[in-house]
Amino acid sequence: MAEDTNEPTPVTAASVTRRALLAAGSTLVATAAVTSLPGLATNADAVAEPADAPNAALVRTALECAGTGELCLHHCFTEFAKGQTMLAQCAARVGEMVPVCRTLASLAALESTHLKAYAKICIDVCQACEDECRKHAAHAVICGQCADACARVITALKALA
Repeated sequence: MAEDTNEPTPVTAASVTRRALLAAGSTLVATAAVTSLPGLATNADAVAEPADAPNAALVRTALECAGTGELCLHHCFTEFAKGQTMLAQCAARVGEMVPVCRTLASLAALESTHLKAYAKICIDVCQACEDECRKHAAHAVICGQCADACARVITALKALA
């Protein structure tokens, strides 16, 4: 049986796996991408919008909606922990909306040829989320904020057509 010395195992070229390298690389790329987004800067006025980014506003709108949705989900889960299940349908709709809006942001940033087709799906998902969140807006501010964020995405997507 090996003796436990609580010493860290030295890292050698042989001990670094391909999976570890890919994970580290993915983290680095994701961090660089997130910190370079104009909508996520601490001082939005300090970041100039690229002249060749026609979908920059849509990217920001979609990411803001997804972020607000994450906060709404946190609220739902907090209520679930208290035994309240009133927000179950809301959590389901928001849980669908968050990844849809993240994908929307990616497609918009890439100027994907599939953006307009995807917009139809996104409008449906965001409308369902907005409708459900509006039901709870009087009980929790975040629900109203999530509904408003979905409405902004819908408006931006309808302008694409």
